[in-house]
Amino acid sequence: MLRNSRAVALAAMGYGSRIAVIPAGEQWQEGGLRPCWEDWIGAGAILSHLKGNVSAEARAAIAAYHQAQPNLNPLLKQCGSGQELIGRGFEPDVELASELNVSDCVPRLTDGAYSYNSSIITNPPSVN
Repeated sequence: MLRNSRAVALAAMGYGSRIAVIPAGEQWQEGGLRPCWEDWIGAGAILSHLKGNVSAEARAAIAAYHQAQPNLNPLLKQCGSGQELIGRGFEPDVELASELNVSDCVPRLTDGAYSYNSSIITNPPSVN
């Protein structure tokens, strides 16, 4: 979410003025919800590019993102998921994930599969 947060926000605004950004989290092995720091920060990154009124929860995510932004790489390495990935030998992936707004890729879920449509940034769908 950090790599394409601006692009995702721009694309979302092309769909309408009411946008929900949900930091999904993960699942513990026993099945419970595992909130993820990186999902919350990623949601804040996307929300920081949106225009209009935001909820208290959105303001909190934006504030957390702004606080973390100067140190995204070390903080991502320190969070639970970052530690887990580094422990499995995926530190380069964590490095890559900490890059901010370096991609204009906007995933689109259609018929149960994700696709990439670069024209969505330059020509967002019209809002009726």
